[in-house]
Amino acid sequence: MNQEPMHQNSAPDDPTVADTAAVEGERVDAEQAPARHTADQQTEQAPPAEPPKKKRGFFPIPAAITLFLLVGISVFLVILFSVSSPKKGEVDLPLFNGGLLPVAVHNDNGDLRWGYVDPNGTFQIKAKYLTAYEFAENGLAAVEISSKKWGYIDREGTLVIPAEFEEAASFDDSGFAAVKSNGSWGYINKKGDMVINPQFDFARPFAEEGLALVQIGGKYGYINTRGIYVIDPRFDAAVDFDHNGFAAVYAFGKWGLINQKGEWEVNPQFDLIEPFTDNGLALVAKDGKYGFIDREGIYVVTPTYDYAESFAQDLALVKLKDKYGFINKKGDVKVDLKFDKALSFAENGLAAVCSDAEKEAWGYIDKSGTFVIEPSFKQAGTFMNGYAAVELETVGTESVYAYIDKTGTPVIEPELESILLLTPFFKDGYALALVETDNNEHLYYIIGKEGLSSESSFADVLPFSVLP
Repeated sequence: MNQEPMHQNSAPDDPTVADTAAVEGERVDAEQAPARHTADQQTEQAPPAEPPKKKRGFFPIPAAITLFLLVGISVFLVILFSVSSPKKGEVDLPLFNGGLLPVAVHNDNGDLRWGYVDPNGTFQIKAKYLTAYEFAENGLAAVEISSKKWGYIDREGTLVIPAEFEEAASFDDSGFAAVKSNGSWGYINKKGDMVINPQFDFARPFAEEGLALVQIGGKYGYINTRGIYVIDPRFDAAVDFDHNGFAAVYAFGKWGLINQKGEWEVNPQFDLIEPFTDNGLALVAKDGKYGFIDREGIYVVTPTYDYAESFAQDLALVKLKDKYGFINKKGDVKVDLKFDKALSFAENGLAAVCSDAEKEAWGYIDKSGTFVIEPSFKQAGTFMNGYAAVELETVGTESVYAYIDKTGTPVIEPELESILLLTPFFKDGYALALVETDNNEHLYYIIGKEGLSSESSFADVLPFSVLP
């Protein structure tokens, strides 16, 4: 838990992170304000790897934890820290979309099958699918009926769009879903009609600005809902447009930002660039150092820090010489860099900090740097929707975990042993716990505000959403 999280928009030296490196990526350092390029210049950098499928992205997790979850290496206890504060709008998302959560269990043959449960852990749609995604706002969910046979069901489990696609994604807010047919990606409407013919090597959901990221011939561009290129595919990597109307793209071996016309807003020169926050600043990284730029691409905070995170609650977490503190938008230090570990400020104006890593004593400070909850926890997570996950103590070989309220009082104590992970609480008042059984099996449980929502456990939950 000592590692900084991998930012999603970091330089593509590692092709596994190149694709996302632009929007939530790593940061670098520069000695002068960025020089601008024209958006139609051709790139020379070899294209990085294809972007991953969409995840909910609530909780950026340190690389070590991500690796643990993906490949099941040696087990260690983890609270799922929200190491950077949830992005705008993420705290408003529920765990149960339409009252249902996709989960997986093993059938009598030992095969993993997906279905949907309610908050009590009761199956409302039988576990019979090879894969199952969340329900979209239009009440439809993508499911894999058999190998490479995807369709869409309603909340009754009725197949309303035939399983005739090789792959399928969830419907977006524009009412379109990306599907793969005959080896290429296109888009359908809620009736299942193909409205944008399959022609792309890769296709993302439409962003709220009405543009979708697509890949063809190894290059990335953006189309509108009529399937017309608004920004020609000329970038080596790219991400979706954010709510500010900017998209991070990779060209000339660096990341920059474009607007919805494809014009450079910030020229490509960074190893990482994150979205602009509400104060008009974006986190950037160059040559291993972190700083902040304004919308003109001018440095407001020169990259000097060894690590930093985007602004949250008007303050940004920064690290220099192994100590963490917080700065304001002018770059002034508002909370001294004196902590061995720290997380960004949460929605309630509190930040988890650890003054002594050896003693593992975590507490919570306010924006003045004053402890509001004294350091008494062995681990501590970010507050989200009113609660934060903490490790209270160790009894014998077992650690005791709980969720605390803003006063630091333990109010929810999951009655589970061998907890590996606790997620923050979602908008609908539910969270997840991951435990390890005596035979090294990993199981998920649903947590409610009264503790365990049910005794039911699941082999997997919510693909491409909550967890890496």
